[in-house]
Amino acid sequence: VVIVIHDIYGWQFQDTRYVVDIIAANGYIAVCPDFFLGKDPWKPTNHWQTFGKWLHDRDP
Repeated sequence: VVIVIHDIYGWQFQDTRYVVDIIAANGYIAVCPDFFLGKDPWKPTNHWQTFGKWLHDRDP
């Protein structure tokens, strides 16, 4: 089993899903959990001035 950890763009980001798909296509079980627990991931179009607020809402 391979656990893929996503970045601030979340598990739904196309590149992250692509990596998971490649791992699975090579015969491994690939898992990418949603560490944001359903909250919105950071979007490339977001303003960096709001990053602190976004991050505070996702404090573990």
